[in-house]
Amino acid sequence: MESVNNTVLILETIISAIEDKKGENIVVLDLKEFSPIADYFVICNGITHVHLKTIYEGILEKLKIEHNISPSHIEGNNKSEWILI
Repeated sequence: MESVNNTVLILETIISAIEDKKGENIVVLDLKEFSPIADYFVICNGITHVHLKTIYEGILEKLKIEHNISPSHIEGNNKSEWILI
């Protein structure tokens, strides 16, 4: 049960970080029934590449501060129109 609660807290932290940086159109997909590697998939929009990078950095910072975790892999963060954390 603690793992589920921790996952929800991490999800809430991610959503909060996106909202703090004014990310738009936040969508959370619940994958628990479909995926052995992910419980949730969070999607949001940024207005520009700079905005997208700010959202991405905000998520990383908040996860590190509040949960002492860092993502294992990041794709698309070099002047891309998308970032996968």
